[in-house]
Amino acid sequence: MSTRQPNFEKRGGLIVVIVQDCKTLEVLMQAYANLEAWQKTLQTREVWLWSTRRNELWPKGATSGNTMTVKEIKLDCDGDSALLLVDLPDGKSACHTGAKSCFSAVVCPKCGRQLVEGTLGDVVATGVHQQADASQPIWRCPDKGCTFYEYAV
Repeated sequence: MSTRQPNFEKRGGLIVVIVQDCKTLEVLMQAYANLEAWQKTLQTREVWLWSTRRNELWPKGATSGNTMTVKEIKLDCDGDSALLLVDLPDGKSACHTGAKSCFSAVVCPKCGRQLVEGTLGDVVATGVHQQADASQPIWRCPDKGCTFYEYAV
């Protein structure tokens, strides 16, 4: 049985890194790692990445203080992507915007526009859910021609 290792040759020395909260399983961010970032992550059990914008090694949380401890690492079948399950302390964020996750924009699967938060009362007027609780939180499409909405979790 062979031991799977990251394949840094496929994408010019980089692998894709998906960072996921180990407690909630929420996907926090997607970034890249080169061999040096990978080795530092293994040595320190903290997330190290390669900044493609700044073209430099990047210790996640060095500026913000929002460091993440690596609890588990999974490689995909080709070795060109890694999933890091991390411990993100309560109240801390992974995104540079201050949001917990970089994946906070919910997009309409029908028309591609960003959904907005609302209540079921916003769509009750259409006659779709006349018996429903109008205060039920939903995500709805702001496009008047699109009727998509879904219940917020």
